[in-house]
Amino acid sequence: WAEFDGKGQLDVYQKSVAAGSVPDYLFSTELPDSHTLNLMEGVPEDVADRLSKVLIGEVASTTFYADEQRSVLLIIVPLILSVGLRVNLRDLYVALAVEDAGAELLLLAEKKGVDEHILKAAQAWYGLDFGARLNNIKGLLNRLFIFVSGPYTDRLNDYYPDISLDTAVEAGKRLYFHLPESRFSKDVAIMIIEQLASIAKRRQQSDLSRAALYPLIFDDWGALFHPGFKPFSARCRSAKMPLSFMFQSRAQLQDVSSTYETELDDNIATKILLRINGQDTAEFACRLIGTYETREVSTSSLGDRDGTSLSVREVP
Repeated sequence: WAEFDGKGQLDVYQKSVAAGSVPDYLFSTELPDSHTLNLMEGVPEDVADRLSKVLIGEVASTTFYADEQRSVLLIIVPLILSVGLRVNLRDLYVALAVEDAGAELLLLAEKKGVDEHILKAAQAWYGLDFGARLNNIKGLLNRLFIFVSGPYTDRLNDYYPDISLDTAVEAGKRLYFHLPESRFSKDVAIMIIEQLASIAKRRQQSDLSRAALYPLIFDDWGALFHPGFKPFSARCRSAKMPLSFMFQSRAQLQDVSSTYETELDDNIATKILLRINGQDTAEFACRLIGTYETREVSTSSLGDRDGTSLSVREVP
């Protein structure tokens, strides 16, 4: 299983350990001595896709600069992942932001016999004026900088990471993600979720009868939902990666969106209510529990007259 803690308290982790289910790995965006990841792990198209969602964003309407930045990722990510070396997001930043890095990367790619189409596309982009290149991807670089600079980013850019999500799901490892609510945690969470979405897609396309169940549990995830979460959750349900959510109240679920609240209500069959504090949540619980029918028979006798009646009514 993988447990995602979006509130940052350690009580759920401590209870998990106390109950005898010690996670194999603990990743945290804030706690020291966390196990490590490499957010560049994966096949090029998957890496480029999740980087686009985090570094550029998902918007309904397209813009020239968003398209320009996305095309750069689709060119450079396959190139840097094809040179036969272990790479991370810091290498990607250098490849995009340092003027001489392109020439060295292209030379290495030629020696390694990288696919001709990847090479030509990269040569065309690196052939542009450096200032113009930099100006067009300035927003992307600003967002990428968050992942490559600062005290917590070593654990995101490990060439030999402790946690490989592909291996962990395949081997049935227990993962605990401690992601206290912040913009940085949300960005890291989206990267992790999108990587799990790629894993779920591959599981869907394989023989699921041989795949082991891999549950995903989300605690206080309300602030960490992103536009790609709905297709992710739908894919996971059909890939033997069932999702469970823990909310403090119904209002937290409504904060995500009324549409998604309805979708979750429809798709998550089992609901367990451990605490009822507010009227809104109480009414929600009553609706979930439903009603039962009572049948009542009454008789009356008055002199030489008698009668019998049967009534059926629904009771909450």
